[in-house]
Amino acid sequence: MAIIIPIKLANGKLISNFKELKEVLTKEEYYEDILQAIVYGDMERFLTQLGRKDLTKIIQDGKEDKKSHIEIANLLSKKLGPKFDSHRHISAKRAS
Repeated sequence: MAIIIPIKLANGKLISNFKELKEVLTKEEYYEDILQAIVYGDMERFLTQLGRKDLTKIIQDGKEDKKSHIEIANLLSKKLGPKFDSHRHISAKRAS
């Protein structure tokens, strides 16, 4: 069994499995954490460790296509949960 390195959120909560990731995606308070995980590569690493090549490819393709991090998060959320709303409390400028 492979060791999964969790994604650490700003509040100290750890995401260590796919179910927890889907739950976090439904909560607006974690949008910045999700974007940061995409920016720093933690999300890609985490999804690779879980064996989710389909989702890892979404991130890789988005980066290659020079999509913003919010756009990449939206592509992931289409597969996993709610859509990220860049007009709420995250500015597209800060997240790119």
